[in-house]
Amino acid sequence: MLDEAFGKFVGLKEQFLADLENVETEQDVRIGIIDRMLVDVLGWELAEVKTERKAVDGYSDYLISAAGKTRAVVEAKRTSEKLSSSKASRVSFLQLGGPGLNSAKDGIEQATRYCIDEGVELAVLTNGITWIGFRATRSDGRRPSEGKAIVFSDLTIVEKQFSTFFDMFGRENVLDKVYRAVLLEAEGVTLSPKEELSYAFEAATIRVDLKSQNSRNLEEVFDAFFSAISGEEDKTLLINCFVESKESEHAERELSKIASEVLQNLRPMDSSAGQQLATEIEIATRAKRGEKVLLIGNKGAGKSTFVERFFEVSLDASTRSKCVYLKIDLATFSGNEAGLADWLDRTLQRRIDEKLYEGEPPSYDELQGVFHNVYQKWSTGAHKHLHDKDLTAFKIKFGEYLQDVIDHHAHEYCLSQLINIVRSRELLPCVVFDNTDQFPLSIQQAVFQYANALYENVKACFLIVPITDHTVWQLSKSGPLQSYQAKSFFLPVPSTKQVLEKRINYLSTEVERRKSAAANYVMPNGIHVSLNDLNAFVSCLEEVFLKNDYIARRIGYLSNFDIRRSLELSKRLMTSHFIGIDRLISAFINKDDIRVSRTNITLGLVNGNHEKFRQDQSSFVLNLFEVDPTRIGSPLLRLRLLFLFLDKHRSVHDLLESYLTCSEVEDYFESMGVPADLTRANIHALIESRLLEPYDPTDLSVRPGQRVSITHSGEMHVEMAMHDLIYFSQMALVTGVRSHDVALDIRDKFNSQAPMYAKIEDIKTKFLDYCIRQDHVFVRVPALNEIFKSQRALIDELQASRSVSGTRVKVEWFNPSQGYGFVGVAGESYSAYLSLTVVEEFGLDRLDEGTELVCEVAKSIRGYHVAKIESIVREATNTRTAQTTGPKDLQIATVVFYNPSKGYGFLKPASGGQDILLNRRVLNSIGISEIEEGLEVLVEFEMHIKGPVATAIQVE
Repeated sequence: MLDEAFGKFVGLKEQFLADLENVETEQDVRIGIIDRMLVDVLGWELAEVKTERKAVDGYSDYLISAAGKTRAVVEAKRTSEKLSSSKASRVSFLQLGGPGLNSAKDGIEQATRYCIDEGVELAVLTNGITWIGFRATRSDGRRPSEGKAIVFSDLTIVEKQFSTFFDMFGRENVLDKVYRAVLLEAEGVTLSPKEELSYAFEAATIRVDLKSQNSRNLEEVFDAFFSAISGEEDKTLLINCFVESKESEHAERELSKIASEVLQNLRPMDSSAGQQLATEIEIATRAKRGEKVLLIGNKGAGKSTFVERFFEVSLDASTRSKCVYLKIDLATFSGNEAGLADWLDRTLQRRIDEKLYEGEPPSYDELQGVFHNVYQKWSTGAHKHLHDKDLTAFKIKFGEYLQDVIDHHAHEYCLSQLINIVRSRELLPCVVFDNTDQFPLSIQQAVFQYANALYENVKACFLIVPITDHTVWQLSKSGPLQSYQAKSFFLPVPSTKQVLEKRINYLSTEVERRKSAAANYVMPNGIHVSLNDLNAFVSCLEEVFLKNDYIARRIGYLSNFDIRRSLELSKRLMTSHFIGIDRLISAFINKDDIRVSRTNITLGLVNGNHEKFRQDQSSFVLNLFEVDPTRIGSPLLRLRLLFLFLDKHRSVHDLLESYLTCSEVEDYFESMGVPADLTRANIHALIESRLLEPYDPTDLSVRPGQRVSITHSGEMHVEMAMHDLIYFSQMALVTGVRSHDVALDIRDKFNSQAPMYAKIEDIKTKFLDYCIRQDHVFVRVPALNEIFKSQRALIDELQASRSVSGTRVKVEWFNPSQGYGFVGVAGESYSAYLSLTVVEEFGLDRLDEGTELVCEVAKSIRGYHVAKIESIVREATNTRTAQTTGPKDLQIATVVFYNPSKGYGFLKPASGGQDILLNRRVLNSIGISEIEEGLEVLVEFEMHIKGPVATAIQVE
């Protein structure tokens, strides 16, 4: 390729120089050499070379594109316009802002502006004879003017060092960014050493806050309490505290993926009684046929508890008596895939013996009954003579066979026992494979195949596999669900508040029932509560958790609605010294008000027991502003990444479309000057911290085709970074910065005698100013392209610089569970976005429609939003609660479109207005899976950020 290109160049050079005296205008230069140099010599396709494209500052001469991205800008000049004063007979590397390129200064500045507008790194400036290449945008923290430009002063030098010329500007080499290596080598850049960062407070200096003796004693109580209410050791508590709920809003995302892509027969499960599952079992026992059931739910949805509660409490006694409940708990499995089948056989063998023989070895006669068919074959087949001649010897030999089956053929043993349960005992084996979702996909797939093999051999058995929705998606794509059918039921995730309320109320009931005069109280699960007044213990829990939607929402989002993790975070909060549980209990006993400030709640969630935030001590909160000292980038890069994913999530109705591939994200940020490896590293950090999730949860790698979306925790982190002063200031205290003066100033502000609120504001202002300045160094957001609109708006929203105080607004609708709403601005035609965090900062957790407020309203490229609530002018006169987010009366609408494979469609309201999104979940709730276009229906809907969404439907 190089030799062919060189031959073409030599011919082009000779022809151009021979006709040089006729080349006068810029157009002559472009036609005479630049066009042919780009296409014939450097290998660009003609369609990839665009000319005279409009930019902010005029028209760029050439935009060179490939693979869907602009790769370079070429600025053309007349041959008479001198571009370099270099007299060298070789390639020169000159300082971009130095005197050697003074004559090219205007052309360099023009090409640089075009590159910034287009999000392009490589700029080329040429008059046809002199060729200059440089990096107009950089992502390594250096100003472009500090870098070097490569200068080919004339075509003779190009010919002498054509390989270098081709490395810089050849199509394949530009795509591989070889020009970077050429220029970095000229700049003397090697592998970057670790940069020394300065910290206002080093992690090693952040200590655990000292507590009073009472606090330490109570911490042990709360530690034991939260360990217990997690239910790991207390099956009775789990069963009694199971949250009876319908689908929660927070599980809709998972349900949508399954409903639209995997299981056409998925339907919501009424967890209040398990009636659907009971019906299936009753039918199976009557018909003596089996059934396979997938109990689908997000991790932490309570699938295991549901099954335990179902077989012990919900299932009626008559049907229960006909069932043999066999639970295989993979929580005790080592994870060695090669030994999985044997482990499943051995575990099932033990469960059968425990259930049928109360843990004792079965007798010879019992085993003979189970293996009666084998016994009969022996007695009439190969061992007939021994049977007829010496029955005792025959039985001894048959016993040896039975022992060999028990010791070495567990699978045969299990199948024979299960078949015997059905045929001889006339019972229904109910085999549950629990806790599979903690293992890789290959193991989950093998478990499902094992369960299916049992079903095919036994037929009349009932198999239940609690499984996550992500696993269902995987198995349906490439695993057993493609070949085997199973009935599927969806178990929703209850809200954190519901879980805590159920368990705390259980504790309260137990306290009242068993309360004695003694100071020490022993719970049924063995917890020793050492309190003077046991009611105070329960009251403090109720005050902090049950009376505060703010806490439940934050815990739910930060734990991604995983019940186990939400309880762990609750314990972290309650045992934090910022909560001061001993003071709360004292206040209760003294009949004082029990209050916990929002500031202390946030500090407890973020810092736990430490005086300041420590990343190594937090698995729920991530420092979004942290940078890697070995690979410095913008401290706002993680926030920018989450912004992109959040915008994608909010821009689609079909949640399956909310995923972006890693390569798409890398390309997007490369257009802003961010190196792909830096983007990958931060995506990896966000996935590890559960702020992003892969579509395939078993594959945590960051690779080009990996699909990724934002989680609830990611959404909450964006909210905290944008609106929560406590989070922002805590991160400022512990984030490494490139300026010692900034770190020292933040430390001094924190240690000052100013009031806490003033400290927080000052720290935020200082740190935000630093972050924005650093972001300008490392990130160049293209000025024109629409897809970068939200990235251009991010700084505005952080600063809220264009804000107007004293703005009168009225709440149009507000949904605290979704975390936002909208207000109408008095005298204006637009509405402003209102975040729950802003409402919480004012001291409220909800707002009724019609409430009139005075606010500070800010404007950014994304639109208007409320930056601060200043006062309440008038409370809403209606009685509608804040949970109501739109019209609740049934309205007439017509089905405009519905796609059953994608799981959504639209309705047109008879009263006019925006079309209403119809999700398959709503149809499933009334027992149908499809709906005809043109059909007139009655619909109930809510207003969401993208428009109205149906919540209920009635079909005549």
